[in-house]
Amino acid sequence: MVNDAQAQPTLCNQIGGNFVPDITIGANEFSTTLSSSLGITNWNNKKVAINGTFVINSNFQINYCNLLMGKNAMIRIEPGMAFSSFFSKYFHCGENRWTGFVTIGGNSTFFFNHIEDASTAFDIKTSNASVFLVGNYINRNIIGLNAKGIAVNAILAHNQFDCTAPLNGFSFGSLVGVQLLHCPSSAIGLTI
Repeated sequence: MVNDAQAQPTLCNQIGGNFVPDITIGANEFSTTLSSSLGITNWNNKKVAINGTFVINSNFQINYCNLLMGKNAMIRIEPGMAFSSFFSKYFHCGENRWTGFVTIGGNSTFFFNHIEDASTAFDIKTSNASVFLVGNYINRNIIGLNAKGIAVNAILAHNQFDCTAPLNGFSFGSLVGVQLLHCPSSAIGLTI
């Protein structure tokens, strides 16, 4: 459900119109790019376009960046890796969505980001993943955080799950903020 009678400007409206990336990852939605192939360990204050799957297979950090996510794009965090994102904005323009962050292991830390237009902003796939979400604005995603059939290890503190405009390609808003289905023995710290 959309929280306001009138839709508010999306990140695409605010920064996507004249978006010229400093860095482009992947040629199309079927591309796969490994973080280890970039020869760097972080992006600071960059405009980044991500197409396809960006696999975090080396420790990687994103700081103060604007990231235009292509159709079905995803950032997948591999086991044993550390991924961090601070003060960055992730969004998609167009009628589709990007997939979101898929955590299949490792440690993922997200502080004070703005994440829009994903099918599932954070999808935790294994019990071997640790996810820390602090102070994020998670807006206009079909699902904010999802886990199914696993023991979840996560800390969620001071995040806002919202929907200020209809989702791309739909006339309705977000369906759920946090969805944990059949997650036994989960360790979740929640602070509102």
